[in-house]
Amino acid sequence: MKNAIAKPQSAMNRFMVACFLKVMVLVTISLASASYATAQHCDGCSVNLMGPEVVQVGQTVTYTVMPTWPNQNYDVLWDGFYTLTNFGTIVDQGKYASGAEWVSINFFRSGFTWVTFEAFYHPGYNYDELPIRIDP
Repeated sequence: MKNAIAKPQSAMNRFMVACFLKVMVLVTISLASASYATAQHCDGCSVNLMGPEVVQVGQTVTYTVMPTWPNQNYDVLWDGFYTLTNFGTIVDQGKYASGAEWVSINFFRSGFTWVTFEAFYHPGYNYDELPIRIDP
């Protein structure tokens, strides 16, 4: 019976394992710190509305979304279902040079509501909704 002798690990193997572990730590940290607002918010939504999901009364927050066809002519409708009107006021809205649409909302009452985005193309339609909790 032969004695099992442990062979020393080569420097290259140790280096590769160390690099792999560092990459895994970075991936874990980036996934843990990612905003929940980057995920698809509803079945059938075609774009992703980006911004905080928890805000405070008196806070003005900007939400952005990249339409599917940013260079096409389309009509934008924020808060098309009027779910925001009892909790916040649209202060300003516009379009960045990148093509992303944005809206700034001032929240004046605590509660739970949604921010919605709709873009109407010919033919085509973009939609997303983002649930918002407004703390006192």
